[in-house]
Amino acid sequence: MCTVFEIQRGVELLRRKDPARAANQERWLDGLLRAKPRIIQADAAITREHAKLTAIPELQSLVASPTARGGIKLSQDLLIAATAIVIDATVATCNTRDFRRIHLHAKLPGLYHPGEGRWEVRARRRRSRDSTETDRSARQRGIVSVFTESI
Repeated sequence: MCTVFEIQRGVELLRRKDPARAANQERWLDGLLRAKPRIIQADAAITREHAKLTAIPELQSLVASPTARGGIKLSQDLLIAATAIVIDATVATCNTRDFRRIHLHAKLPGLYHPGEGRWEVRARRRRSRDSTETDRSARQRGIVSVFTESI
């Protein structure tokens, strides 16, 4: 849900500057949601991991930080990272800089930059119950996507 939040918030902020681009991004989000993607709700385990991440002093700027214009930048990156850690999923985002910082303090299962086709943190191999599942299909099963940088 936090990814949907970030995308919709980006659309709303963009709407004032570039209404046509905002409408295009919102249509993209509507299409994505019509496809009924797996939306992961923050349960107790994810919420507890999120709380742990927000308590790390070096990551405080990822909770909320002032902007150059005097506003506050709200970030969902720590919640996204907590979700990935708890469900053992790769984070796919064009905003790898913040997630690399998070990885220094809490090991992410994987970090992938889809725009550049590059692994920032190589996904660990996962073993299925029958040990025949490939690493690639396991990664396909568990990806937390964040595409806010395109907004």
